[in-house]
Amino acid sequence: MSENTEIRSALELLAAEPLTEQIDYYRKPFMVLWAAIQEAASDVAEDYDLPADMAQLWVAEQMRQVADSLVDRLAE
Repeated sequence: MSENTEIRSALELLAAEPLTEQIDYYRKPFMVLWAAIQEAASDVAEDYDLPADMAQLWVAEQMRQVADSLVDRLAE
């Protein structure tokens, strides 16, 4: 069996798992990211006198762009 076939098979098994089990794999990293965004947003709000929700949106948008770039690099 080729490596690509093994990878495809593993991904199919993962996709067949219940959604709650799939979420368990990324729940902790998401919570860490969420806490980091809140902390950074607090700094941005304080440094630039922005409302908390606007600072959160700004930081989250920056993280989205960085994550998109990371996905692109990993896909190469």
